[in-house]
Amino acid sequence: MDNNKLLSVTVKGPIKQEFQGEAISVTSLNKVGKFDVLPFHANFITLIREYVIIEQQDKKKITFPLQSGIMKVFEDKVNILIGV
Repeated sequence: MDNNKLLSVTVKGPIKQEFQGEAISVTSLNKVGKFDVLPFHANFITLIREYVIIEQQDKKKITFPLQSGIMKVFEDKVNILIGV
């Protein structure tokens, strides 16, 4: 397995794109609880709430507070719509 694999992450708000780049992980919260998305994660779609944390390759973390959103994970691409 390739340990250097990264996620391609896009965060879009109601008015503009908030973030686009690569990450080693994405963390958020849904009705089941806190979860992490890592490279090679199963494909899925979920409603999210409270926050999204993107951890970049340099270990820098970017946090997006939110009330609600949608996250779609497909083949190491993470698309997040916030404010929906």
